[in-house]
Amino acid sequence: ATADEVATKAAAVVGEANVRVEYTVDPTAARPDSAPLYVYDSILFQPGEAELDATARGTLDLGVSLLTLYPQITFDIEGRTDDIGSDAENLALSQRRVDVIMTFLTDRGVDASRLTAVAKGESEPIADNATPEGRAKNRRIEISVKNLLG
Repeated sequence: ATADEVATKAAAVVGEANVRVEYTVDPTAARPDSAPLYVYDSILFQPGEAELDATARGTLDLGVSLLTLYPQITFDIEGRTDDIGSDAENLALSQRRVDVIMTFLTDRGVDASRLTAVAKGESEPIADNATPEGRAKNRRIEISVKNLLG
């Protein structure tokens, strides 16, 4: 039932055809307090930039819809960079990136108290910074959806 609830809530925003449930559910287990929701769209940035492109704005608009439909939901927003530049520059750049996400969401009516933003700089890369492709993947925002089942 929990997997079905998560799928139904996500489908209300992105459409049923766009939802994949990959949970392995133990029917004897207690209902969890939360369930992770992963969005396969990415919010990526150009080197040294904190500007949102059309794809990122579209993804964030889906987030606004989710937050509007389910008032218990909160977002944890983490900003990251590649490893080009100093640690201090990258931390500041990742802060500008989370700030632009916060501004986008609050400008569309999301209460800032439902959002937590953390700048991570170049920490926790998901790809090899030795290649242009890897650096592009590391210049990102990650949003964790919390309290979906709340």
